[in-house]
Amino acid sequence: MSLKVEFIGHACYRIWQDGKPLVVTDPYTHSDVGLEDDGKKLESEYVIVSSLIDLSHNNYGMVEGTPKVINALDVATGAASATINGEPVIGIPAAEHPEHPTGPDDNGMYAFKAGGLWFAHIGDLGFGMTEAELAPWVGHCDVLMAITGQSYSLSLQELDGLIDYLKPKIVLPMHYHLPPPGGPMLPLADFLNRRPDDPVIIANSTTIELPLPEIKPGHPTIVVLKPAGYTPTKAQLNYS
Repeated sequence: MSLKVEFIGHACYRIWQDGKPLVVTDPYTHSDVGLEDDGKKLESEYVIVSSLIDLSHNNYGMVEGTPKVINALDVATGAASATINGEPVIGIPAAEHPEHPTGPDDNGMYAFKAGGLWFAHIGDLGFGMTEAELAPWVGHCDVLMAITGQSYSLSLQELDGLIDYLKPKIVLPMHYHLPPPGGPMLPLADFLNRRPDDPVIIANSTTIELPLPEIKPGHPTIVVLKPAGYTPTKAQLNYS
């Protein structure tokens, strides 16, 4: 079974299974993240959003046709259930940062299985989580889609604790300063510099094929992809 991951931008990734687009995560509204809408649509069988009220994370209209839309907040709170590839979507309740300018809206973290790997997306998490709160994801976090921009989201120190507890094989950074858009988020270099012992793959591509061989036992491999949804310059990327 072939498996590819594509970075669209912000908190949006697309998972391809056996050459077909399977899942789009947290598609954004262009204007809300400082982009002009070029009218291009994605294809996918499923769309998962961390909530239906956050314009930066809920634009399932970015996906053409009639995909199956899963609200991770409903799954996390037990108001709904969902499956992908016959495996349950595992939700964890979350919320934005307590000092978020529009209020700390509730959202859902979610994990799903594709191509034999568990993908865990931390939604729009605004604070550190306890081990008890993260327990549903133990054994269900091979690939972690992690917010690394810190502004009005969990701190990089709190993210370190989450990574070290869940022990993913791969970390896919997202939700960081990548102009356009930019805003107050930290550049990705701040996260990479905190984890000098973890191997890093900076791909000259928007996609990468999984699984990857283990590069350094006991350490996740951080994979940095180019955003397919917009084209920052090399200077703007500022990865190192």
